[in-house]
Amino acid sequence: MGTALMGHKATFGTEARDISRNSTIYVESLNGFPDPVSDVITLVTGTHYILTKPINCGINQLKVPDDGVIQISASNPPINSLQTELTGVTPFIIGAITELNIFSVDIISLNSVATCFNLSAGAGSPVFDLEDVTVEDFSSIGTLDGISFFSQHVDWVSNVAGLTLNNVPSANVTVQDFSTQTGDHYIITGTMTNGFFSRVSANPGAADSVFNIDSGVTTSGINIIDSQFDTAGGGSWFDAGGLDQTTPAITTLNNLNVIDSNTVGSISFTGNSTQTVLADTSTFVKVAGTYVDGDLERFTSLSGVITHTGLTSIKLPVSASAQILLEPGVETDSIEVSLFQNGAEVSTSRVQQTLDAVFQTPTAIYFNISDIVTLETSDTIEMRARNISNATNITFTDSQILVGK
Repeated sequence: MGTALMGHKATFGTEARDISRNSTIYVESLNGFPDPVSDVITLVTGTHYILTKPINCGINQLKVPDDGVIQISASNPPINSLQTELTGVTPFIIGAITELNIFSVDIISLNSVATCFNLSAGAGSPVFDLEDVTVEDFSSIGTLDGISFFSQHVDWVSNVAGLTLNNVPSANVTVQDFSTQTGDHYIITGTMTNGFFSRVSANPGAADSVFNIDSGVTTSGINIIDSQFDTAGGGSWFDAGGLDQTTPAITTLNNLNVIDSNTVGSISFTGNSTQTVLADTSTFVKVAGTYVDGDLERFTSLSGVITHTGLTSIKLPVSASAQILLEPGVETDSIEVSLFQNGAEVSTSRVQQTLDAVFQTPTAIYFNISDIVTLETSDTIEMRARNISNATNITFTDSQILVGK
């Protein structure tokens, strides 16, 4: 049986947190919880349950009593985990809560076919807190209905479906790792007065998204900052059927980054003799040559222009190199080469070299340029050049353009 300590004040994070409970129970086995009734273990409100060993709840649900205030933690995470053998979509942790705090616990589905949470609003201003928690191998993380959600340092590991936030007044979510999560990660429905999501790392699967925000959601603002996802799984930031990055309801999208291990575009040519024809000394002209496609993942190319076909805004490095032939008329000219995005110069990429046919060795001059750009769907990248000394044409014998890592 568990051991009770009366009037204990627990520590939540670095801040003492009094949840108005009556006792602390050290749980060494399933017997440390109240006896199950019809496969439901109803926890005692006002209690802090501390797991001192791995606890397998078998096929029993854990229920927070109506309007209950419960805290669950582990003395030696992740070893002292909370486990379930439930099958189907039966939710593991249920209840109409007033306050539920879970911290420093691994919550694991041993059969990988259960739902973790199904929590609804009890009396007062209901709150669900997660801190330093791993939720692993569930068929669905579950649903929070009408509950404010606070979550920090949570790993969502190998779950199939994500967490639905329905009519959640506020969400304050920081440092969340969905790196092995499949399916949509956060599903937002109903209303949300304010949502703050920071440092979310994700890897959504094909046709899935980090945020699936229902098109009927009413919100005062959803803020997403300093977050990143890997598009190798083929997913996106936002579900195509709901809100997107330009929808006013999403009020702040700062420092959204993409770790894109499967987005690359490259084209090149060698041994070219076609001249880049110049009309004057001020106009940049696309470097002429017959480009050959290299790797093109979420890109296409046509006549020396690379086009981004991905559905998601993405920040990527772009680099280009070119070799110019020293030939009569340009031996001492000043040549500039630059990247162009959607026909506009990326001026920070511009490089200039002044040729010298007498002292320059070898007789071909190399240009290397690079920058970082943010690409939307259908954005284009190309390399252009100009001769600012005179309008003499230039021959680039070799060239390569690479977008991506």
